[in-house]
Amino acid sequence: GTIVVGAYGDDDAATNAGAVYVYTPNASGGYDETKLTPSDGTEGETISYFSVNVNNAGVIVAGSAYEDGVGNQSGAVYVYKPDGAGGYSETKLTASDGAANDRFGRYVDIGENGVIAVGAYGDNGENGAVY
Repeated sequence: GTIVVGAYGDDDAATNAGAVYVYTPNASGGYDETKLTPSDGTEGETISYFSVNVNNAGVIVAGSAYEDGVGNQSGAVYVYKPDGAGGYSETKLTASDGAANDRFGRYVDIGENGVIAVGAYGDNGENGAVY
């Protein structure tokens, strides 16, 4: 199946914005490589630093716990869905009640039915939450 590997120190989008390498089986018995970076990558975002996951449909979720979109280190999750033409569409998820230091995206998982679970260990003063 598809293999995903995080490269949190990648600098293509911005310094330490991070990336996800995707390896998809090809007809010759090897793997084709695709590199995904956050479309709005900012310095120190470190996508995939803590977690990245993929389901059997090839949908990828990559946590970015240090993303600052809602507040300093509020966090985000990037969802990459295969577009059928060898590329991926990107959707960015943030917590509806996100706040500074929540670190939403520290842990991510995706089920075979497409349901995504996201951990935010800093939510509510480090009591944590699961979305």
